Amino acid sequence: MMNDIATKINITEHKMCEPIIDEKYKFRDDSNTAFEPATVKEFLAGSKSFKEKFKHPLRHYSQLNFNFDSEYINQILEEFEIKRSAKVTVFGGYTGQFAKSLRDAGFSVTFTDPILDYVACAKKEGYEAHKYRIEDIPSELVKKTDLFATFECYIPFINEETGTYTTMRLLSAKYGLIFAESKDTINNLQEEGPSRLAHMKFAFKPFADVYGITRCFKEKDKLRIYHFCAPADERETIKTDCRVIKSLFDLANEDATEINHGPLKTVAKDHKINQELVDKIARHNNILPQGALESINRYSELFYLQIPKSLWAYFPKNNFSIYSKRYTLNI
Repeated sequence: MMNDIATKINITEHKMCEPIIDEKYKFRDDSNTAFEPATVKEFLAGSKSFKEKFKHPLRHYSQLNFNFDSEYINQILEEFEIKRSAKVTVFGGYTGQFAKSLRDAGFSVTFTDPILDYVACAKKEGYEAHKYRIEDIPSELVKKTDLFATFECYIPFINEETGTYTTMRLLSAKYGLIFAESKDTINNLQEEGPSRLAHMKFAFKPFADVYGITRCFKEKDKLRIYHFCAPADERETIKTDCRVIKSLFDLANEDATEINHGPLKTVAKDHKINQELVDKIARHNNILPQGALESINRYSELFYLQIPKSLWAYFPKNNFSIYSKRYTLNI
């Protein structure tokens, strides 16, 4: 009997905050060379024709030139009540200056980035380093991470389809997430026009509304560091919600109806969420059906709150997406 209980506990722990791997979903334009090592090398060479040749926003390279102050970063994290014993996972590690500043401040740092060259460089610098997009980070690494950290890695938060679940996984960590950015990048984003990413605090407001997370930032000179963190009881709710949403993605009926949705009339398969499916998800996670439904409702609310109000008329509240799959809640 005890072995059965232990097995159930181990299975539950293993399933905690698993990544959603969706081969049909393209995370980003692979033809974008902005962050490739060869492009970075040309930028560092100071070529006068760089901007005309590549036409990439110069904010992509702000980490290369930014003078990170480890003492200041340590001071800020202490103000956020993040202990130096915290295990930090940096995502979108890129050329590594921000990761180095965290390590110099006394933190144990794991480095991740989708570009192998940067991962190889980090390994040479003595980091535990892995080639992952933030969407792909395995549950084992999420489980051992106390704090996620990044410098200006906006890509995971650009759209609701992948960003909602990804952010939930980040907020499951004990100290949540810190997001650092330079004042120059903030100003650049604001000049480009209205964007929820122009002020990251507003981008996380739906998670404050649903999970009561704290949203704060500190700044000095040209560096701003945001901290987003869920209370302990809400972290447990987030972990449960991640399990339910992963199960929903995996178990939803593949024979779904194709529909046109949204102002762009894109085609997606509409997966109907009925009581039978909710019961199946509940059994899969060893929870009550009501609990499974509450998790789905929270995700649906999160998704809806991230859509610009000007588009709410095109997105009924009972419709949402998880990566490439579209859902309608019919309960």
